Amino acid sequence: MIKSHSVAIQSRATVTGTEGEQTYTYTALKSIKAGVQANSLSPVELAAWGITDLVADSMIMFYDNDATIVRLMRAVVDGVTYEIRATNKWPTHSEAILTPVQGI
Repeated sequence: MIKSHSVAIQSRATVTGTEGEQTYTYTALKSIKAGVQANSLSPVELAAWGITDLVADSMIMFYDNDATIVRLMRAVVDGVTYEIRATNKWPTHSEAILTPVQGI
């Protein structure tokens, strides 16, 4: 695994407004080195990850097991912000599927 990218991981916090509406804020949590490449999963593989929609410009990130990363955090790679949609831990490394954040 070639860890050629510096990735900023952001944690998500929920803020509840006066009328019960929820918004989210993101705070820089840590920076890790990771391998990031274009994602080319088939619909069957996406279903195995629990993702039902396919984003053409999604990415897959490979990183060390000692980094605690969970779904719905964000990853900033080369100035592009991605939402972490799914994670999977293997004996030698972990993987995450990243989809681009639209708008904010």
